[in-house]
Amino acid sequence: MHLHQAKLRMQALETLSGQKLNEESNAVFNYSITIIGIAVILYHFFM
Repeated sequence: MHLHQAKLRMQALETLSGQKLNEESNAVFNYSITIIGIAVILYHFFM
């Protein structure tokens, strides 16, 4: 019984940390997309 609870707790921690990692990579991804978009707009604006 105790072992099963420990396993469930470990799985919950893993999914939580996995979600945090995904959120961070998504933030970085959105940030770089925004920078690329601004760069493209500026490039077309000045050409």
